[in-house]
Amino acid sequence: MLTIIHGDDIDSSYQELTRLRDSLKEREVRELDGKGLTETALIEALESTSLFGNDVSIVILKLLSSVNKKSAVFMKLVNILNDSVEHADIVLYENKELDKTTLGTFSKNTTVLSFMVPHIIFEFLDGLYVGNSKESLVRFHTIVSHEPVEIVFSMIIKRFRHLIQLKDGVTPEGLAPWQAARLTRQARFFTMEKLVSMYKKLASIEVAVKTGGSPFTLVEHIEQFVINL
Repeated sequence: MLTIIHGDDIDSSYQELTRLRDSLKEREVRELDGKGLTETALIEALESTSLFGNDVSIVILKLLSSVNKKSAVFMKLVNILNDSVEHADIVLYENKELDKTTLGTFSKNTTVLSFMVPHIIFEFLDGLYVGNSKESLVRFHTIVSHEPVEIVFSMIIKRFRHLIQLKDGVTPEGLAPWQAARLTRQARFFTMEKLVSMYKKLASIEVAVKTGGSPFTLVEHIEQFVINL
């Protein structure tokens, strides 16, 4: 059986990966790094037996985002995986969304589990700039009415970390050119000093909430953060 876990909701996708790992406790789980994975290494992992006589399951991390989709190597690895679905349990984990073309190269019996961040959260993050607090608060309240506030908070932290990097002329790893261009425009609303100050504020909120050293909820902290942009 082949299962592909992908999507930009990394917290949820990783929880599912953990759940799948736990469900395979009776097996020997072999975890492979997809970056630089060769055909030989994949075949050996799939075909070699467990020293303890247990069934073997394979977890491969970030294979599909590490290999050039147009390369011969990519198709050879995909063919090996497709040929193995009948006699092996294989899990492919990607911490980003895969396109339909990539997913379409796998067997029809493949189970695809998608974990996507709701689009309104990205609209909220894109709207975090000076002079847009009112609209941002409306979006924020809509989001937290049906999504965990902790996910929103972690994404705010990540967004401001990216804004600081781009302001400093560094493109964050894993950011597509169109994403970098959009975030660069957003960064222009802030000085570097303001970005660093807001990032430090996010860090202090995280500590206060985790240690219980604040009378305010995380929702209330984020509301004040947005107002003070």
